[in-house]
Amino acid sequence: MGLIKTLDALHPKARTVMEALIEGFKQRGIRFAIVETLRTAAVQAAYYAQGRQSLDQVNTLRKQAGLYLFTKSGENYKITNVTHSSHEDGFAADIVPVLPSGSIPWNVVEYPGMWRAMGDVGLSLGLDWGGTWAPLNRAGIGWDAPHYQLMR
Repeated sequence: MGLIKTLDALHPKARTVMEALIEGFKQRGIRFAIVETLRTAAVQAAYYAQGRQSLDQVNTLRKQAGLYLFTKSGENYKITNVTHSSHEDGFAADIVPVLPSGSIPWNVVEYPGMWRAMGDVGLSLGLDWGGTWAPLNRAGIGWDAPHYQLMR
């Protein structure tokens, strides 16, 4: 199945707030991309295996989940600390800023203002923003800056 990127896949309560989040980005002229919304258990299992299992084991799980395969071990690093995510229940979305070039500034430390501007919109709507989660990087942004979730 791979990545699900539509807000329609979210729980109705979360979808309403995420739609307001998107509207807030648009009102502020923030270019963005939705990376993932609802997540299957298979995708979560593949993500959790990253950095914990061998490249072959991770790729087996990624293939089962419909994700692209890694080609080198340097891609196999931890990206989640949980075996069950709010994404699986439809209460979270990963949304990233987009540069004028169309690329995504994954290195948060190089573009902290963009990430903070987005995070501030989410926080103003009462969302839990992964950019506040410890540990914080040297720019003061947490380890999961793309992540927004509606607390239940």
